[in-house]
This record gives sequence, structure tokens and C-alpha cells, in this order.
Amino acid sequence: ESSRAEKPFVVASCGSIASELLESELFGHEAGAFTGAQGRREGLFQRADGGVLFFDGLQDASPRLQAELLRAVETGEIRPLGGTPLTVNVRVIASYMGDPQQGVTEGRLRQDLYYRLSVLQLRLPPLRERAQDLEALIQALLNRLGEPGRKLTAKATARLQAYTWPGNLRELQASLERALVEAGSETLQARHFRFRAPIRRLGETPLQLNSRQLHVVSALLPGQVLRNADHAESWGISPATAWRDLIGLVKAGLLHAEGKGRGALYRAVADPSRLA
Repeated sequence: ESSRAEKPFVVASCGSIASELLESELFGHEAGAFTGAQGRREGLFQRADGGVLFFDGLQDASPRLQAELLRAVETGEIRPLGGTPLTVNVRVIASYMGDPQQGVTEGRLRQDLYYRLSVLQLRLPPLRERAQDLEALIQALLNRLGEPGRKLTAKATARLQAYTWPGNLRELQASLERALVEAGSETLQARHFRFRAPIRRLGETPLQLNSRQLHVVSALLPGQVLRNADHAESWGISPATAWRDLIGLVKAGLLHAEGKGRGALYRAVADPSRLA
């Protein structure tokens, strides 16, 4: 639906941009700009001009990359190495694994960059929160793997639905690939799927958590802390509601309260893969 739909869509992996090549990768360079620069080269921003530049994995972006990205987004102007300033028209989209506000609090993500990019946020829920989508996702992956007609037994489907998928879609695809190798030409059966993380036992009642609580346990790594005020602000809820969320996670054994009352710190102590 976008006016940029027919324009370039350029993807940049933040973790793979070498620091010493940062400006050249982002903004390009002219011939002779540095030793070995034998010709002119377009950077990511020039290649995405008129379209979209997607920064994948902003949590892996170095401070220097964040600074250069902020400047380019703010001004709409770039300077190729050895060249003159250029104006570009680029829509920047970035993905962040975890809670970006937590990244700001911990100093891993620039606050000014976060507010500049967070015009519109879309949260992609982990696979464990999308059990209703599992069968459609399995079929889509089987189509991608060249096995559109491959069937699963009811027990195999139930086993996949009972698993908590800490590796999300990548783990689901790997599990299907492994099962296809083991099954040969057979129908995929439950025995073809083996997992390292816990599977919910038959009849076991999953923890009843709301979407905010699920987000907390999926975003926090073991040992990370959260304050009641930060949780309230990030969701736009009252301190009392935030406190009930966090106390519920303490009772479920997923957080440990350090201190008393609403001024306490809440530390992640459990692996969220136990959630159904």
C-alpha cells in the first residue's frame, strides 16, 4: 500500500557492519577516498534512495553506528567518503530483539535514536504466544522446503503445539528439516521431533499470564532487573497495575523481588522457555 512499494528495499545487518568500513558501507565512497578505493561505490543509503532501508538487529549496533544513523535520519543528508554531501529520501525501519526501552535504560541503545525511530512500533510476538498460527506456519515452511504435500500425524502436531519454541521460527524450520531427513518419504510422526527444551506435560496447566507479563519474561534475560515505574511507563498503565503484573511474576517464580513495596527491583530468575 506504500508509495515506496516499487522502490528499493535494502537490508543491513547491524552486527555485520565492520567499524573500520562503517562510513563506506553506509554512505559509499569516491575513487581514491582511501587506499584501495579504486572506483566509486554506493553505500546503503544511496542504494535505498526513494525506498526503505531496514536495519536488522539494532541491539547489535555499535555506538558509532548508532551515531551515524541518527545523524543521517535527522538531516536526510549523507557525505560519501571523499565526496560532497548528498540528500537522500529513505524510510528507515529497524528491528530490535528484546525491549528497546530496556536497552536505553542499560545504555546499550541511544535514547535520542530510540525516540527518533519509534514513530510506529510493531511487536512481533514469540511463537509460544501464537499457537493458533502453528499449523499455517508449518505448512508455509514445508512449502518453502519443497514438501507442500507432506503430512503430519495428529500426535506430531500435538507435540509441536505443546513445545515452547525458545528459538521461534528458526527453530521450527530446523526441526522440520531434521524431521524430513529422518522420515524419508514417511508421514511426519511425533518420534521425528525431539527437543532439548522442556515440553509441557499432558494435562499440565500453563501459566496464565497477560500480554504485558509475557513480554517481560521474553524480553528480560536471567539476572536483568526491572523497576515498577519503568514497567508502568512503558505500557502506559498505573503503578498499581504494574505492581500487580510484577508480583504475579514473582508468585509464578519468574521474577525475584529485591526490596519491598513498589520501589523494589525485580530480577529475572527463570528461563521463559518453560512457558506454554
